[in-house]
Amino acid sequence: MLNKFKLFIFAWVYTTIFDTSKEGLETLFYPWQVKVIEEFLRRRDDDGVEPETSASVHKHLLGTEYEASRASVINFLEYLVEEEILERDEESCKGGSRGLYTLRLSRHGFEELIVRRILNKLSKVFPAFRPSLTL
Repeated sequence: MLNKFKLFIFAWVYTTIFDTSKEGLETLFYPWQVKVIEEFLRRRDDDGVEPETSASVHKHLLGTEYEASRASVINFLEYLVEEEILERDEESCKGGSRGLYTLRLSRHGFEELIVRRILNKLSKVFPAFRPSLTL
């Protein structure tokens, strides 16, 4: 049985693996990336929209089983900006500037974006099934 296959649904620089042996967002993202996304979604659901710095996102992962390098966190946040999932604003601070990241979408909007992109890509890969793949 096919458990994994590559499905290019986002930016060409970031390959997403669709792993059917996993559950939830882990079918599309690494566990530490899921933690980052879930934290943005949780904060939006609980507190409203509040910006995060890459340092605060990285700090959130430290000491957990989901640790990732600071560079990986920054690259993932920038990837989410390119995909219009996060918004990035600049803030002047001591020593220069830093990025402030905010979730652009609600939980429902995020989930809908993921589903639409997957269905859109599948309809291009398998055009014979296009009518049955619409949302």
